[in-house]
Amino acid sequence: MTASSTHQRDSSALAAGLAVMLIGLANAGFGVASLTSDAVRLGPGATAGLLILGAITAVLGWLVLTGRPGAVTAALTLFGLLLVIQLGDAAAAGWDGGAGWRVGILAVLVAALAVAKRRTRG
Repeated sequence: MTASSTHQRDSSALAAGLAVMLIGLANAGFGVASLTSDAVRLGPGATAGLLILGAITAVLGWLVLTGRPGAVTAALTLFGLLLVIQLGDAAAAGWDGGAGWRVGILAVLVAALAVAKRRTRG
């Protein structure tokens, strides 16, 4: 294995891990904003879901970033399923209301995780 392939492998896992962490922190941030501000008005279940799942997603991103065995596979499985669900919802209900953004973000995230998985075999 050459130094450049090691660097590529590390950078793909770095990018994927940072992306997953960013998504998790953003979700947790929306949950905090819902608790502390009137700008984001969500029900208690949605707020708790954003806080808890955002924190779990951020931890999963950290595990991908640090190269833990199976973390890339777990993240790829999770976000791949979310992408399929979002595609189904968008097809059934239409592409308005932000569905295009959600599908686009998930597609980029799944692609980054797939590249990291292929390069790291993790």
